[in-house]
Amino acid sequence: MVFVRNFLSFLIVFAFILLPTAIGQVVSTTPKVVDKGSITVVGVSKNYGMSTKSKPLFDQWTSFLNQATSISNQNKKNEYLGISIPKSWTKFDYITGVSVSSAGSIPAGLTSTVVPAQKYALFTFKGSLNAYEKETDNMLGKYLKESKLKWNQEAPLIEVFKSGAFTPENMQSSTNEIDLYVPLKN
Repeated sequence: MVFVRNFLSFLIVFAFILLPTAIGQVVSTTPKVVDKGSITVVGVSKNYGMSTKSKPLFDQWTSFLNQATSISNQNKKNEYLGISIPKSWTKFDYITGVSVSSAGSIPAGLTSTVVPAQKYALFTFKGSLNAYEKETDNMLGKYLKESKLKWNQEAPLIEVFKSGAFTPENMQSSTNEIDLYVPLKN
């Protein structure tokens, strides 16, 4: 089991940092506007500066994935969340976790957070995780601006990594699906 976890950690770092392959696209450059109810999330939370590079975030994902199966009351198995919560103009908390029906007993090293209800611009991306990282800038900048919607940069931004995105064989798959929920100003 330890070997499998270490091997998975290696594959995640290898796929995100070392492989140049980046195949994927945003399903629609025009976002859907959706109202999303509050979400209770259990996972790993860390504080970062706005200039944080990818490597510490990938390390956080690896740490979380090693503990994900110990979280009870998960709403959807194998659906993982990345939540960015602004703390100031230079700092943010990033939570890697799962949505739960109730926090219940929280395993050591994990935290529980409630993301309040919010109106969001929803973008759906399909493709490799490398391509997603590159396309995120377009979703948060160009496509959102073209839609005339206003990003509420003081509210949490939510990424939903759908089933299978983090299995070793799917890291570079063109079938990964990720929803990006960008909070909107009223």
